[in-house]
Amino acid sequence: DNIKDSFKTLGNDVVYVSIIPFDEPLTEEKIDRYLKRPFGNYDEMIAIAERCPSAEMSAYYAILGQNNIKFRSSSISNVFCISATEDYANIMGLEFENGRFFTPFEMQHGDYKVVIGHNVAEKLFGEGIDPVGKTIGAMKYRAEVIGVIKKQGNSLIAAIPFDDMIIFSYTTIKKDYNLKKIRAGAVCVKAKKDVSLDQLKDDLTWILRAERHTKPREESSFALNHLSIIVKLLDGLFAVIRSAGLFIGLFSLLVGAFGVANIMFVSVKERTNIIGIKKALGAPRYVILIEFLIEAVMLCLMGGVLGLALVYLATFIASSVFQYDIFLSLKNVLIGVGVSVFIGVLSGAIPAYQAASLDPVDAIRQ
Repeated sequence: DNIKDSFKTLGNDVVYVSIIPFDEPLTEEKIDRYLKRPFGNYDEMIAIAERCPSAEMSAYYAILGQNNIKFRSSSISNVFCISATEDYANIMGLEFENGRFFTPFEMQHGDYKVVIGHNVAEKLFGEGIDPVGKTIGAMKYRAEVIGVIKKQGNSLIAAIPFDDMIIFSYTTIKKDYNLKKIRAGAVCVKAKKDVSLDQLKDDLTWILRAERHTKPREESSFALNHLSIIVKLLDGLFAVIRSAGLFIGLFSLLVGAFGVANIMFVSVKERTNIIGIKKALGAPRYVILIEFLIEAVMLCLMGGVLGLALVYLATFIASSVFQYDIFLSLKNVLIGVGVSVFIGVLSGAIPAYQAASLDPVDAIRQ
């Protein structure tokens, strides 16, 4: 859940124009060929915005690397910096705890303003100071903070580290840098409502091939990736993990079932005389049968509850150590209890039937 949630920021209906496809095995030769491809650029984003009928909005972002950020006597090193266009926040679904994203006017004029992540704001300004409206030193600029991105929290996989990020407008960075030469960035395109990703990818393909002057027989010099590709790869990985866990669990259940059955056989043997007396006093077979089945089920339930308690303790400790949301779901608790009852009935059935079938006279004599 944690890993999948970390990819939700990428959007279920967003296609990314990048250089390496996510859905094919990579060889050294392929990687070398893909790395020579041109990255998506601002001009291609404009072409998509103007000519793609299935796109609701598009954005371009360029990764500027890590830089030092300063505010008065405070400073932070190695802050992740990017430049982005105005629809980037909407496509990524960014929420703000303070302030806002760039307006079209600020984007058009390249105002020296920035948006910062929660961790950057916390480390740079501390408590009691509202970052919005303050001027910071970032890269070679003096820029005003206009927004603080809402905390994303810890994640096993930080798809995009918004908490530790600073975002410049595209036009601000364009003044001093040739972003076409920056070999890190992408164009992201959000599909219109009720438009499939396949339709969007088809439209993007012909637009980008035309923009890059790709001949009909030539291979496309770009890859169109989306979240479902990553999720599909993860589902395959998780399926293997689940299969391994299922095998180990079934083996453990098999050993446990034999253990409980052995206990119940011993219990029947030790209480044969008592069973005979009960039957002589008029106890029907089903009463003896239910008595031993309930005993087997209770043994397994005690083991199941103890196991769940240990797992809950383990998740509590793991969450404290790793600072990730690791939890025991109600569904798994119910499955654990249900399986415990089933194993109790299964392992206690034969000993219970054996006890219920005893002849009262022979049982009393033993």
